[in-house]
Amino acid sequence: MPRFVANSYVNLFAPDALKIPGGTPFTIEGWVKFETVPATAMLYSKGNERKTPYTYMFGLTGTGTKMAAYTGTGGTPAETWMEAGLPAAVVKDRWYHLAYSFDGAYLSFFLDGACVGRQPFVFTDYSTHTVKIGGYSTTTDIPGNISDVRVWNQARTTAQIRHFMDRRLNGAETGLLGYWPMNEGSGTVVADGAGANNGTFSGLVTWVTAADLSLAAASPDFLQAMPFALANIATGSTRFTNSNMVNVVAMPIPDGCDNYQITHSGAVGSIAPDGWLSTNVPPAQQTFPAPATDTNFTAYAWFTNSTATALMQRAESSVFYTTVPPVPAVRAALAIQRLPGQNVIIHGTDLDAGSTGGEANGLTLAIRLYDAVCANPGDDLTPDESYATLAAEGVYPLLLRLGNEAGNAVTATTTCMVTVTASAINTNLWTGAGGNDLWHNPANWSAGVPAAGQNVTILAGSGTRLTRATAALNSFVLGASRTLTVEGWESSLKAVEMTVNGTVTHANNDVATEDWITWVPQHRILLEVSNITVAANAKLDADWKGYRRNQGPGTPAWMGSGAGHAGEGGFGNARNGGTAYGELHTPEQPGSGGGITTTYLTQSAEGGGVIRVVASGRLTVLGTIRANGRNYISTHGSGGSGGSIWIDCRTLAGTSAGLVQVNGGNGNYYGAGASAGRIALHYDPAAQRALAEPRPPIRFEGIPGDPDYRNLETFRSGMGTLSLADTLLIDGNFTAKRLRDVQVAVPGWTEWALNTLTLNDCSIGLEAGITLSVTNDVIVTNGAVLHLFAAPVTNVLTDAGATANIGGGLLIHSNSWIMPYADPTNGATVKINVGGGLYVAAGGGIDADRRGYTRGYGPGCAMTGRSDGGNGAGYGGHGGMGFGGKLWGPSYGSADWPVEAGSGAWLYTGGGSYAGRGGGSIRLHVAGGAVVHGTLTAKGSPGLSTHGGGGSGGGILLECGTLQGSNSGLLTVEGGKGNYGGSCGGGGRIAI
Repeated sequence: MPRFVANSYVNLFAPDALKIPGGTPFTIEGWVKFETVPATAMLYSKGNERKTPYTYMFGLTGTGTKMAAYTGTGGTPAETWMEAGLPAAVVKDRWYHLAYSFDGAYLSFFLDGACVGRQPFVFTDYSTHTVKIGGYSTTTDIPGNISDVRVWNQARTTAQIRHFMDRRLNGAETGLLGYWPMNEGSGTVVADGAGANNGTFSGLVTWVTAADLSLAAASPDFLQAMPFALANIATGSTRFTNSNMVNVVAMPIPDGCDNYQITHSGAVGSIAPDGWLSTNVPPAQQTFPAPATDTNFTAYAWFTNSTATALMQRAESSVFYTTVPPVPAVRAALAIQRLPGQNVIIHGTDLDAGSTGGEANGLTLAIRLYDAVCANPGDDLTPDESYATLAAEGVYPLLLRLGNEAGNAVTATTTCMVTVTASAINTNLWTGAGGNDLWHNPANWSAGVPAAGQNVTILAGSGTRLTRATAALNSFVLGASRTLTVEGWESSLKAVEMTVNGTVTHANNDVATEDWITWVPQHRILLEVSNITVAANAKLDADWKGYRRNQGPGTPAWMGSGAGHAGEGGFGNARNGGTAYGELHTPEQPGSGGGITTTYLTQSAEGGGVIRVVASGRLTVLGTIRANGRNYISTHGSGGSGGSIWIDCRTLAGTSAGLVQVNGGNGNYYGAGASAGRIALHYDPAAQRALAEPRPPIRFEGIPGDPDYRNLETFRSGMGTLSLADTLLIDGNFTAKRLRDVQVAVPGWTEWALNTLTLNDCSIGLEAGITLSVTNDVIVTNGAVLHLFAAPVTNVLTDAGATANIGGGLLIHSNSWIMPYADPTNGATVKINVGGGLYVAAGGGIDADRRGYTRGYGPGCAMTGRSDGGNGAGYGGHGGMGFGGKLWGPSYGSADWPVEAGSGAWLYTGGGSYAGRGGGSIRLHVAGGAVVHGTLTAKGSPGLSTHGGGGSGGGILLECGTLQGSNSGLLTVEGGKGNYGGSCGGGGRIAI
């Protein structure tokens, strides 16, 4: 293949075949490998030789960070680069496939078969202009290799580009205008494999061998067609089969073909002259000789035209034949109670202990079948079903039978011994006649202290106190307006079936330590059940039951500051809030109390308590499960932080009246709000997805407490966290406050992939570093907020700490916001790629105020200062000079490419918390047009009290095809003001 250096290219001159009229669909594609990546590099261009005017150009801009197309002199808008930002910059010494597909109105950009953006594109063809493979000027050629360049008279689809990019063409493919494999190996002529549009080298070009690009060879006897699929008849798997008969599914018929036949060899000689069938009757199944061992089977579909002379086309499909069975893992024993007159039903999943589908062809097979089988067939009332039905008490040996996606089945040799016992039929009622409220007082019950297997009901009395664990009840019902109070950490309430119509709460946690890792709190709600229903108007209520004011690991050191838990507490009277603590996925710590001093002993509030639910079956939430921190008590009071709710269940059900919340408490009169708490909801993903309503509309809240308006630090305390088993509950659109200020986390999560995303009256955050990938539009409306958090990276200039990839448009409506957070100490930022257009309505926008480096961090934080005065931080400009003439924070970063966040101000001795935070970073890479009537803001925060320096403004980088808006639109990166001797922060940077 050819090796190009600067000022070298392929001249294709001006053939008629490449004179494509404006508005006519086409596709241009080819392979490139750079030895160095120039600022602008062209794959294909058409112009007045190598000077203006131009028809169009297609290549890369931004030193390999963007795919780009130039509209040319007659384009609209004229002489404009229409660009699509790449997920990562192109690097040297690696092959890339570039494709530009134009449908007559929009141009789609493809890198290595993936669409990275779509832009409107208008051009005018100039018939005298010459076509070049490579550059349009001496500085924009591709220094390196180019191979397999193609031009089509059609807008190629994603599937077509992906399937054919790794294959050489025959040259006779429908719609192919020009094809230059560039594999001659000698000479200066570059042959057109599709016609007579040969080109010649211009400049210094040499032939080299490139073994690192391997493209499947073309055949002179047939053309490649789009692939079809073979599927296992029983399981539908297109990957594996255990049968030599498979279904033929999704076989696309090439244009112009009316006959087909299927062979088991890819050779032309395998075609039977009398074996052609009409495409009007596509094949249903294929049978092949049963292999003796596991092997791959490939079928070939041949297509032709019976009435015209045309080159045949060939498609292919493979499926892996395997006899590999599933690998069962079976529970040793299972105990269950039988209600009077009822049968016991055992499903295969009840016996499973982690089975797998087996391994074949380097892949893990999926399990498609779980059956429970009685070892003694006469025991099962439903022997023909996938479950076993047991009619009486006794011990039953049950076997687990599994089937994988290939159709292979196995029955485990190990039995699960299922013990069925009779359920107690007696009911035990609370009478309260014992003279106290203790559960374990026999005189308070109609049949003594509840025993194992009993049906227990509390309908009378003012309250019941549980001070140690109960027996394993068959059922428990708490009546409306009745309260059960739990005392102790292990005082578990156990029942097979539980219905809460009243209130379950726990005692106050009035002893605390800062050692939350080893310290076991005093009290919590602990429910161990099979199935539980929290009825409408009922509550599992741990509000204000956490650590007392000035107690707990998240209690701040200063009066008026808010307590921390899921995040940092709010700043009160310019002082630090309490720190974050606790476990994200297994939260068990109460919320902490707000800070106090000897002057203000009782003004601050308590944290939320702890709720733990362990349900082997179903949890139904029609009422409320809550562990909120308390609001301030009086002047200078701060809020208590939200507590912990940890739920394990097999499945989850409920209605929009169901609510799970761990809100933080508000502050008052220089008092600060507290952080919200933590929620963990872990269900069985497979069982949940099998429900008729797999996404119940239960609401989740982790709202941080609000600060008093007198506080200069308005940065809110930490929102709550919500740990989920997978993304099922959030894989959809959101309305009606379904999520309010919860930062979602999933164990092992790296990407949240959706087709569309509409946030309507909801507020959701993502775990730091998560990639948001949305195929189509993202709409933020009706007061919704999307919080995006960056995780630390090695190089903040080249690597994003989190990325949002939006294939369609991004629409932000009035009073709705996206809030990107830089990592506060590392400085990593959030990058937002938009494949369509951006629309920001008046009153809404992207808010990165104070979301940059925290106090004392960042390149613009002054490294020296007086012990009693704060220097202002710099960024676009330097910060203000510190109190007493000390050096300001320096400027830094790029004016053209401001991807960094603003810096925090100088931390000085005795008052470090008085310094301001830096503004954050807004990085918007919009393939289409941007319309801004609202606000993009990344302001630094002011100094909070005496001698506090201001944080520097942040950065705004907006790349877009066009920019429109009105005078309500605002982009601002103001620095924070200094406070009484503290100097101001420098302004940030904006690049459009």
